[in-house]
Amino acid sequence: MGGIIFSVVTGCSYAGGAAQKETVENSPTVSRDSTYKAVVREGAGEISFPTDQYESSAQGYLLETSAMYLDLALCLHEKGMPSYWAQRENIGPEENRRYGRWIMSNAESHAYVLVPDKELERAFQWEALFNAEHEDVLSSEQYEKAESECLDTPSPDLMDALGGPPLPDEISKIGNQTYDLMLASDDAAAVFADWEVCLNEAGLERVGDDDPYGIVGVDYSVASEQSIKVAVTDVACKQETDFVQRLADIEASFQGPVVKKYEAELAELHAFDEKVTENRKAFLNANAAKGEALWKP
Repeated sequence: MGGIIFSVVTGCSYAGGAAQKETVENSPTVSRDSTYKAVVREGAGEISFPTDQYESSAQGYLLETSAMYLDLALCLHEKGMPSYWAQRENIGPEENRRYGRWIMSNAESHAYVLVPDKELERAFQWEALFNAEHEDVLSSEQYEKAESECLDTPSPDLMDALGGPPLPDEISKIGNQTYDLMLASDDAAAVFADWEVCLNEAGLERVGDDDPYGIVGVDYSVASEQSIKVAVTDVACKQETDFVQRLADIEASFQGPVVKKYEAELAELHAFDEKVTENRKAFLNANAAKGEALWKP
């Protein structure tokens, strides 16, 4: 363990056109319903799909992770091992980059580089300091044994998260397929074509299908004057063509029929998740002070 690093879910990034097309070709035929739409919140950098209303939010995942690490830290302390915990209350600033960069303020400040997350940076700093201070113990067999025992025996207050209603297999599959199905659709091709025309008029060239959001000649690792200029033009073209909303709505149209089919099962799952969330909040409220008192840098 060493330290407490809170992992969060950021936006998806494209991983290669060939893999997506192969997945779609090997998938069963999926129906569509264009009355289902995605909700795009530019101010928060969020894109919500029909299935999201039944799944834990990013804040929910943060709550889950925070409670799990607090439980682990307290258990290690009880076994006489060094441990610490630092509560992370917020996720952000964040931008769901499922369709590339699309928030103008981020393009203007960071080009294509990830927006810094000060709370996560603090967590990494704390971990490094904690590891340096307790290096000998953390590498010992006794610590490894204690950590393994703690992970195998979570607090009864958190055990309620194990045993909820199973997610329908078809829902699990459609959640993984909708991005691929979107990319393979004629509707998406039209969206990309509109965006590409805008880019070309601004003197930019799109990479192509192997990197659908890539632009030729851009260094994505730095926020240089040139990369910022390209990113701003890119986002402006996405805004002009309603790029993000149109692609997200295509994905939503593939999810809609499956969500409708399993509405009762998903409602049951959502109710269970809400109960678990309240229990995690109660666990954190009851034990946060103990966790924060374990160690400070």
